[in-house]
Amino acid sequence: MPKNWSHSISFYTKQILALALKILEICSCFPPSKGGVERCVYELSTRFAERNHKVVVATSSRGKKAKFHKERIDKLDVIRFPERFHIFEAPILPTLSMTALFADYDVLHVHGMSPTITDLSIFFAKLRGKPVVLTYHNDAESDRWGRIAKVAAFVYSTLASAVIRRADVIVSSTRSYAETSPALKPSLDRLKVIPMGVDAEKYEQLDLTEKDDSEHDLLFVGQLKDYKGVEVLLEAIYYLRLEGHNVKLKVVGTGPESGNLRRQARLLGLEQDVLFLGNVSDTELMELYATCDSLVLPSLNRREAFGIVLLEAIAAGRNVVASDIPGVNEVASLGGGYLARPNDAQSLANSILSSLQNKRHPESIRMVAKELSWDKLAAKYLSIFEELVTKS
Repeated sequence: MPKNWSHSISFYTKQILALALKILEICSCFPPSKGGVERCVYELSTRFAERNHKVVVATSSRGKKAKFHKERIDKLDVIRFPERFHIFEAPILPTLSMTALFADYDVLHVHGMSPTITDLSIFFAKLRGKPVVLTYHNDAESDRWGRIAKVAAFVYSTLASAVIRRADVIVSSTRSYAETSPALKPSLDRLKVIPMGVDAEKYEQLDLTEKDDSEHDLLFVGQLKDYKGVEVLLEAIYYLRLEGHNVKLKVVGTGPESGNLRRQARLLGLEQDVLFLGNVSDTELMELYATCDSLVLPSLNRREAFGIVLLEAIAAGRNVVASDIPGVNEVASLGGGYLARPNDAQSLANSILSSLQNKRHPESIRMVAKELSWDKLAAKYLSIFEELVTKS
């Protein structure tokens, strides 16, 4: 065979692969469940499908009735397994991981770590000789059950390191988080950093008119769980009000801490200053970003590894305030954000005040978001998938 023919066949083989990959996405949760992992899997998967790849998402039934579901969503085949049992908030679903053993796919893209889901999926995929890309979202931590949960998280992180090393490529959303993760440290040689994304074009339609300085509107967006630190934010609002600052807070999201947070707001006398909005539509959320002065993400620990809401607020041209913890501090700094010591209400109040007193032009803030579109990030993943499949 002539040499130039060989090159041509190789070229067209790669083009066929680029058009016809079969991608299996395995994750512990997926919309309508709300959260950063869910958003990441949905945004990437839909863009893979838009590029003519066949995408199957295997996930839990979270957000729906606890039963087996098969459905078609935005060109995705979604298989949901009933979520009924948990250990330290982690769903125990070995049946979900069996998808990696029996499904027809070219590459496994697994999100985790989640016991019995991520680990077993990687094991089964490698058993079949399939390439594996692991997007590592956050370390195993729990705010409940005290020391027992901390010991369990440490043990699992140690065990998870061996599983993680079986993945061909490991993706972290920030380098600072990966380099400080006990589970990822032994595998930094396989690490690629691909941040979470934002639909920057959608935010370009927002009105960036400067707001009236007579009242300062703060915004929190996220699940109302222990690690989000909303109780610290409420205390910070209390301090700012005591100092005579006219600040108001809108809280978007629901979760197990909702009742406790509402009681705390009443005890602090903040009923008129804190508005709990629950879940809102995407249109309403964009309007809230557009009308706030600063978004605040006061997370307490490593369960918060990135903070997509920070990136969304930056895309809307708004100042951000966040806890100085790995990953989150990196994202906040992209938009020139302000950092506070985690679980320190006075430090958070000071950072909020600095944010309010040092407003920047919205357009200068939002420019960074244009480089982090989901389209560009999906292309980076597909490049990794294609290279791995070509080698296998």
